[in-house]
Amino acid sequence: MIRTGNKIAAVILAVITGIAFIPLFGAQPAYAEGVLPYVTVGYVNADDDSYEHIQLNSETPYYINGAQEAAANSEDANAYYDTETGVLTLDNYQGGSIDVGDSSGDLKIVLKGYNAITSNSQFGINVPGDLEITSAEKQTEEEAAEDTEDTNGILDIGLGYNKDSEDYKAYEGNTYGIYSGGNIVISRDADISITATSTGDTNVAGAIYTGDWENAGELTITGTASVYAECSSDSGPAYGFTAKKITIDTVYPVSYEGKGDKDGSVVLNRLEELDAAENCQIDLKTSGTDPLYNIAGDFPLLDQFATNDQMHVKSGCENDIAFFSWEQHDPEFYSIKATPTSDGERWCRCSVCGAYDEKVSDISKASGYKLAYTSTVYNGKAKKPAVTVTTEAGDVLGEDDYTVRYYACTNAGTARAKETFKGEDYEGFKDLPFTIKKAANTLKASGRTAIVKYSKVKKKAQTLKRAKVIRLTKPGQGAKTYTKKAGNKKITIAKSNGKVTVKKGLKKGTYKVKVRIKAKGTSNYNARAQTVTFRIKVK
Repeated sequence: MIRTGNKIAAVILAVITGIAFIPLFGAQPAYAEGVLPYVTVGYVNADDDSYEHIQLNSETPYYINGAQEAAANSEDANAYYDTETGVLTLDNYQGGSIDVGDSSGDLKIVLKGYNAITSNSQFGINVPGDLEITSAEKQTEEEAAEDTEDTNGILDIGLGYNKDSEDYKAYEGNTYGIYSGGNIVISRDADISITATSTGDTNVAGAIYTGDWENAGELTITGTASVYAECSSDSGPAYGFTAKKITIDTVYPVSYEGKGDKDGSVVLNRLEELDAAENCQIDLKTSGTDPLYNIAGDFPLLDQFATNDQMHVKSGCENDIAFFSWEQHDPEFYSIKATPTSDGERWCRCSVCGAYDEKVSDISKASGYKLAYTSTVYNGKAKKPAVTVTTEAGDVLGEDDYTVRYYACTNAGTARAKETFKGEDYEGFKDLPFTIKKAANTLKASGRTAIVKYSKVKKKAQTLKRAKVIRLTKPGQGAKTYTKKAGNKKITIAKSNGKVTVKKGLKKGTYKVKVRIKAKGTSNYNARAQTVTFRIKVK
């Protein structure tokens, strides 16, 4: 449950927002007799699985792979204790608990890489005085950019960590991940994870404990540090962070999960004052039936966050698990949509709690419409002029904002392009009419010459089919009529079908007849008329 991701952005944010860590200790802390005599580190002897302690002091300050050394290459040492400055450097340390060998001494721990403290002892870290846990400064921009294990400051404390092993046995007594008889500061890029388990009647499992029972100390989490803790006790209470004052000034999470006596388990134990930065994140859970008591005793935790409109609080109790979290709002944008007749608005609110419902901007209504053409001529194909829609502010809307469908767009008449607005910002409909005009009629005709024998017309009238006297090169559209405009009275033409009648007694000769042909047209074609002249030759 530790965090190993890139923290560069958080570091930059810390600088911008003025989160500056002020060291708790100077270069020469005031220890008993000037310096601490020694610090012990623990490890498991591979020969007999016994738990061993090794003293790191001024003569043998180095710990390498289970042995103390008087001198070492700093790149090889897993732990190095400088008795003059009171600084213990852990560099990929894998071992047991760390204790200060003095009844009243402070300690500063500098973390490099990934470090793990694993044991079934009472403490992960035990310091009688003040304690600071920080990370080493990254030396180059490349190291900071890579954020590798060599430059991370990770500390994983597991008391009873190997719970699945056959020989596992948790400590039968009060168990604390980190204990300080004074104050504790977790700073810079330190990434702390604590798992503490206790067995036995009424025994306590605690994550971080400051001060003593009569006078609790202070806990400060600052810089870009993060803390995750998980505690459980078979029959006693599980305490998260015991301090009279807790200061949280980091953008990374501070979280705790506890499981113990429902009536006694408290996350923020003995707390009198909480100073939490507006951009921090807190996530707390513990077994219990009273969220306020099990989270923070009588301390009015909710009041601490009541005025911060950048964060939201979630608290309550479900399935006997009390929870409290304070985290940044999750912004969710939504719109009061604009239409072709009204402007809209963009709003933002938290998707989790619905807080800070605020208007972000206006949405200009769709008020400008332009068709690629508004009039065209029928040709048997669907007409679909492109549509351009602009807002009242002059912005052109895109295909994500509306769709277009065309109706009655093939035949002559009035067609329409229907815009259906869609998406997050627009809704409604708009019809844009356009005209499809009738096409020109294709009628084309010419006159011919027909021969009638005099011997036949002398006896009786002769009838000629239309095709004998008029050739329709293009028949045109719609019904046709034929009207005689000029010619001999003994030559007539049927209006409906163009048949020509030469009446009895027409003398020999050539006769011209002028006829007007009219195609009525259709719903898609205009009417058309043409006058032609044909000849009747009687011989």
